[in-house]
Amino acid sequence: MHRILTIVVALFLPALVIGYVAINPPETSPFDLPETLEPEFFSTTSAEVRSEAVVPTAAFTRVVIAGADAATIESVRALGYPSVTSATAQVPGAGVFHRAGFEGEAATIAAALGLPLGSVLLTSPVTDADDQGDVVIVVG
Repeated sequence: MHRILTIVVALFLPALVIGYVAINPPETSPFDLPETLEPEFFSTTSAEVRSEAVVPTAAFTRVVIAGADAATIESVRALGYPSVTSATAQVPGAGVFHRAGFEGEAATIAAALGLPLGSVLLTSPVTDADDQGDVVIVVG
């Protein structure tokens, strides 16, 4: 008898609760979003962000050096240019060449190496590794 009563209550009680909720739904749901957002939800304060930090472009500049020894290549790496490739020059003499937008880096490297040369836009091959560099230095 207790088993039958337990089964009837176990089946009848949830049906009773579901039926009550279906007939009398709650007024509001905690999952309902407001129809409009109130202005107090948004911050009206602003702050000016100023940074004195210098973003190093040297880390992203590829450098090719032709006719230089290992010490010269290491000195360029010490300037903050980690991507330095050694190459063979295809032009005589010394020169500083750069791709568009890398004039400043070319001038910095040339000054550090003591080359009193202005940089020239790289338009034709000057080393066997031009495609690997943004700044190409030919040390005579």
